[in-house]
Amino acid sequence: MIAYNVTDMNRRLRENLMTAAAALVLTCLCLFPVFRPGLYRSADLLFHLSRLDGIVQAFSDGQLPIAVYPSKNFGFGYASPLFYSDLFLIIPALAASKLGIPLLTVFKFLLFVFVYAASYGMIHVVHKRTSVFPAGVLAASVLLFCNYYQTDLFVRGALGEIMALAFLPLILDEICSFLFDGKDNWLRLALLYCAVINSHIISFLFDVLIFAVLLAVFARKWIMDRGRRFTLYKAVSAGFLLSCVFLLPFLQQYAAQDLAVRHMDPYLMSRSVVPLRHLLDDICLQFSFRFGSTAGLKAMDLYKNAGLIVLLVIPVYFLLYGGKNRWLDSLALITVFCVLCSTGLIPLQKLHVFDFIQFPSRFYMPLIVISSFLAGYCFSRMNRKMLCICGVLTAAYSLWNVSYLFLAAAKGSDILIIDEQSQAKEMFEDWIYAGEGAYPEYSTHNWEEVHGGEYLPWTNDFNYSWYPKAPVIAAEEYVIEDFQRSGTEFIFAVDREESMQIILPLSWYPGYTCFEVDENGRRIAEIPVGAQQYTQLVYFSSLPGRHIYRIHYDGTTVQKVSLAVSSLTALALAAYAVRNRILNRRKGL
Repeated sequence: MIAYNVTDMNRRLRENLMTAAAALVLTCLCLFPVFRPGLYRSADLLFHLSRLDGIVQAFSDGQLPIAVYPSKNFGFGYASPLFYSDLFLIIPALAASKLGIPLLTVFKFLLFVFVYAASYGMIHVVHKRTSVFPAGVLAASVLLFCNYYQTDLFVRGALGEIMALAFLPLILDEICSFLFDGKDNWLRLALLYCAVINSHIISFLFDVLIFAVLLAVFARKWIMDRGRRFTLYKAVSAGFLLSCVFLLPFLQQYAAQDLAVRHMDPYLMSRSVVPLRHLLDDICLQFSFRFGSTAGLKAMDLYKNAGLIVLLVIPVYFLLYGGKNRWLDSLALITVFCVLCSTGLIPLQKLHVFDFIQFPSRFYMPLIVISSFLAGYCFSRMNRKMLCICGVLTAAYSLWNVSYLFLAAAKGSDILIIDEQSQAKEMFEDWIYAGEGAYPEYSTHNWEEVHGGEYLPWTNDFNYSWYPKAPVIAAEEYVIEDFQRSGTEFIFAVDREESMQIILPLSWYPGYTCFEVDENGRRIAEIPVGAQQYTQLVYFSSLPGRHIYRIHYDGTTVQKVSLAVSSLTALALAAYAVRNRILNRRKGL
């Protein structure tokens, strides 16, 4: 028995080393442009860099937990953390702060970690399910080198999606284990879904939808089995309790405001639908990558495509293996549904309940992962000769598809590059959203907020041009005295002969409080504070005379309770895992 265990451990160690080595090679090939100085200036890159910078500034202000990025909104703060979880960014941001590592280097490191995780996860899952290691490597290649994934990396800079895509292969494996292997894997399911929530909320909704569809298709597998029902109950409960520290405050803020994401422009949504006649037009990343150039900014609809290999996987699977495995058939049908939604044949973009996805072509996210998994299954059923031929063809197409990246890295003339050593302020000011003058003080919009505008209050195209001029606006006159700011707190005095309305350049969200204080900072009275009707900014009414006001973001009861619940749940689950590990060691497992 001991000899068998040692042999089994050696085999698993060897397989893990092979998987790690293959994943490292694929990751380095996929991220080749990242290893050069600087980086392509992609659509969402500066927003995610500002998130990293915001964490550094928030900790400097003594915020724990982080509620408002104080460096955003021209130094007045913006509540990005309420809508984007920072769980995976905290340690890298602190490393940037304490070790002096440039923000762009930290961003590259995050890309490397999560691309490697996606590659390793796909190889591991396909190898585990098919027992054919090369099939896992080819499946990971299909994922990493397809157009949508490369577009996320270099055209959009979509860090949230890249993070979430790293967990989906493992989620597919755990769903399979739950439905067919009879494993009580509730803790792994809970942790994986919690990780996706804290990566990208829209990806989480896609992943939940996939799980719900598979639960409906295989209802008898778990409804008639008490053990599986209990596993599902534990997974959902633990996942919710762990995630509520971010999820519940997010839902509270989302429900409390009429956000821009609920008013998606039909024109923008229609441009993000892939016309059926053009489904295979953009088979080369070169067309997608034009979005990263100056000319490509006018052709946003070109950058949504899954790539030729991914789309070919679906008919190839049905042709060769359709009808032989209900589990894989269900996954293949899900990919067909994703294609139909992205092309608008299933017009979900016309239903406002789906405005949160922002563009229908986002259905490519689950599509590329599931198709890559199915590609691995198809590869595993081939004989060695066919596997070698398909491997060579896959590698050739993948390298040809991303060859434009290699040329752009060498040429660099038509691609905007961010300097590796640029400081946060330099990167954020010199940007298209800062207006034609290239600097915020000449802009009609605050780029930091407009760039994250999906979660801004919906207003009538309010002009932000006065933001840098003064921290408080009252009847278009600047009437403040003794202004001080510390973290999420603002203290200032107003001396007027008549009552007036004070409007601050702060997007309103639940959690702000306002007090009148005396010269020593002691509270005199609480002042009602809310959202100004036209601007949706923080405002309150001031009486005649001289008054000193303190505006502070205290957070909400939901935030505080959620933090306590998730913290206690994490401690309980850690204790449970340690206990099980000790018991298993005693049993010799």
